[in-house]
Amino acid sequence: MRGAFARHLLVIHGCAVAVLAALSAGWFLLGVRPLMTEKQRAGALADQALEFRERIHDRVVKRDDRDAKRRGIEQELAAMTIRLRPASAVNAQLAEMTRLAETHRIVVERIEPGKPIDTPLAVRVPMKLAGRGSSPDAIRFLAALRATFPDIAVEGFDVTSRAGEVDAALQFDCVWYADRASEQRVTATASP
Repeated sequence: MRGAFARHLLVIHGCAVAVLAALSAGWFLLGVRPLMTEKQRAGALADQALEFRERIHDRVVKRDDRDAKRRGIEQELAAMTIRLRPASAVNAQLAEMTRLAETHRIVVERIEPGKPIDTPLAVRVPMKLAGRGSSPDAIRFLAALRATFPDIAVEGFDVTSRAGEVDAALQFDCVWYADRASEQRVTATASP
């Protein structure tokens, strides 16, 4: 009987171990494994989210840098913007150029405007300035002309010196850019 009881106990214990093993396997397959899989997926998603945040941060920094550069360029352009005067102010422009030449020891013999040419952006007024002075004074005058009048372009100049003369004959071919929009407003308001 003892042998039968021991076998019976062994069967009971074997069944208990099998049930516990089945319960453990079920618990692992239905509870722990999905939890581990979800935890791994959540970790992968967190890594992905962190990578996306870093990319977004990098793009925001690049955008901010680009915007700051653009604002800087816009400020530079606003500071560089040349306000053109109306073409009707040609006599005042000629007088100012003459004064500037004289301050640079250029003796102005002749200064005259050419025929204005209307372009889509501005009115081009050719100007010829002829005079006498030294070559260094002519160079200084050209630099001062560019700095003082950014709306005047020098298209050419000629320095001719003769033997025995201190001063050279100077000729400057310039173009003055005048505001065509203000000219149109002036002529529009002047006509009945």
